[in-house]
Amino acid sequence: MNIKDLVTLSDDNEYQVISKTNYEGLVYYYLVDMNDISNIKFLYENGDKLTEVDDPDLINRLLPRLLEEIKNVI
Repeated sequence: MNIKDLVTLSDDNEYQVISKTNYEGLVYYYLVDMNDISNIKFLYENGDKLTEVDDPDLINRLLPRLLEEIKNVI
């Protein structure tokens, strides 16, 4: 997946990839629901599937990296 791609997740909502970054050997994604921008997801590649990040400390470490990636695209 690349930034600006659209993906439908298991909740049947369509999300846009806002940012992605590599961190400690994994690829992480920041996604926003196309119909409800308050619905955001932080996911990582887990083999051939995406797994939601549920660790608030990890999200806090990822956010600066993800925001930096956004700046590089704009």
